[in-house]
Amino acid sequence: MVGRNIVPMADLRELFEELGHQDVSTYIASGNVLFRSRAGEAALTRSLERALAERFKSPIRVVLRTASEIHRVASRPLPRAFDPDRLHVAFCAAKPKGTLEPERSPQDSFAFHGREIYFHLPNGVGKTKFSHDYIERRIGVAATMRNWRTVTTLAERLR
Repeated sequence: MVGRNIVPMADLRELFEELGHQDVSTYIASGNVLFRSRAGEAALTRSLERALAERFKSPIRVVLRTASEIHRVASRPLPRAFDPDRLHVAFCAAKPKGTLEPERSPQDSFAFHGREIYFHLPNGVGKTKFSHDYIERRIGVAATMRNWRTVTTLAERLR
């Protein structure tokens, strides 16, 4: 997954293929890249960030998850009160070092689980006070957020 920078998906797919990754595909214009690689996470992250910065002339943070990790996230049981259309997941580059202040956006709720933060945003992502910058500043690591539909679609495509 690629963070906040806008990158054409065809160019992104092409770069991953040039780097020797297999079965490369992208999903929607938010930096979701599905691919196979034999490299370990740390080396792969460094390699991709370096190649992305060189190609797109801007630093781009990479947050990786294996297929099994995406499946685990997508299969997590949700409280019945949660509307899946209002659920989002922040995928963190590492285990969060800090926490969030619930009173910042009292209508919203969140739960930390490993390297993910699950958010239920009843008024929508546009009205929450849990902005991307706030989240990264408070947790001390890079993160990228996806809505529940994207998470479950990625899991389906990885089957």
